[in-house]
Amino acid sequence: LTTNKSTKNGVERITSAGHDRAGKEPAKSLCSRWPTLGIDVIHAAEVLTTEHMQIGSLFRAREDGHLTDVPYANAVRKLLKRIHPLPWRVLLLVSESDHLGSDSGQKKSDTYEAGAFFEETIERKKLDQDPTKPLIQGRDLLELGFSPGPKVGFYIKRIEAARDQGQIENRAEALELLRNILGEEGS
Repeated sequence: LTTNKSTKNGVERITSAGHDRAGKEPAKSLCSRWPTLGIDVIHAAEVLTTEHMQIGSLFRAREDGHLTDVPYANAVRKLLKRIHPLPWRVLLLVSESDHLGSDSGQKKSDTYEAGAFFEETIERKKLDQDPTKPLIQGRDLLELGFSPGPKVGFYIKRIEAARDQGQIENRAEALELLRNILGEEGS
């Protein structure tokens, strides 16, 4: 599908650029052949196929200076949100297996650095506690005088968008931003 031979520094290599994206449909097709597989297994197969390269990609972006610690941690949180409810350690195992199985022409160390940093970031920032839970809830808006309705969802999504853009990281910052937004709109 995506496998090619190339030469780098005089060494012939086999590469599979884009195999993560190209593998989604074949994985789905394979899983559909076994009707006893549940939706959770099919979801896991799709997620592991499409997302397993992200751990290494995010680490390289950080190492190359394209991501600092806060945007890196935010990208990891969004990755955990995309793979939910699949445990992140399963993704890490598949990512490390892919890394060890690749023919990058580089000596492999005993430690998968990208994975070690990924795990350390998750644990330090407590990103695995509930990656899909918004920083603010409807009750927060109700306490500020809102009535139940579509505006509540609008503001929750707006705060989550700010989180996804790395503008805020925690509940206190989310509530402060919400108050600022409401103050600006109210004036």
